[in-house]
Amino acid sequence: QLSAAIHETFVYDGKYSPFRKKTYGNSAENNPAEQFVIFSQNHDQTGNRKHGERLISLTDFETAKLVAGTLFVAPNIPMLFMGEEYGEQNPFLYFVSHLDNQLNEQVRRGREQEFEAFQGDGVPAPDPSSVETFSRSKLSWGFTENSEQKAMLDYYQTLIRFRKDHPVLRKPDKHHLSIYETDGVFILERWQDANRVIACMNYSTESQGVSVPSGIKGKLEKRIDSSSVQWGGPGEASPGTVTAGNRFAMKGRSFVIYTSA
Repeated sequence: QLSAAIHETFVYDGKYSPFRKKTYGNSAENNPAEQFVIFSQNHDQTGNRKHGERLISLTDFETAKLVAGTLFVAPNIPMLFMGEEYGEQNPFLYFVSHLDNQLNEQVRRGREQEFEAFQGDGVPAPDPSSVETFSRSKLSWGFTENSEQKAMLDYYQTLIRFRKDHPVLRKPDKHHLSIYETDGVFILERWQDANRVIACMNYSTESQGVSVPSGIKGKLEKRIDSSSVQWGGPGEASPGTVTAGNRFAMKGRSFVIYTSA
């Protein structure tokens, strides 16, 4: 599904949806990449969870960096959810401020019933009209005192600069692109003229061997590695330069970018 989302824009482009029990969606084949935003989380996904967990709370630090890297090499326009860029840990809960108390009660009861159906953990859902619920959802802005959050912010800034400055990535283009997956590792190649970008995304929890596409000419130089200690990672496993056919190791849950020299 990740390959489809990046290459085809929509995962459900007229395919059958088991959840909806019908075919769903339309093809975006004739729509340019810049007509679409791409994101890993937003206010709907986060706020509509019972406990408002952000992606980093549902996964971990290294996975959050991997997902961020995937976001910024995709051909569409990246969108960030507030606090994502430094790994905010506070939840983003569903909250409302209706003047009608009866409506507030209906909303509260409705959410309780909704979560009983598929997330009945015995813990009451936060009251959407409570001031405490709203206050818990505020950003902490504590990243200047938190070394992990400072590293995450620097990592995001590096990804943004790289996408903005590189001639291949800064152009929303889904046609000069290929992506495939093997053993939990996705290899994304984007190109423009002689410029090449190879992004390797290891969604496996284990270290994996990665082969450089055989059609690559000349050396590829590593530009970003999410497992670098610079960004709070366990240390890099992949080499600084590779050539066509080379096979190298990637840490589990890591993201690496190589570009033509």
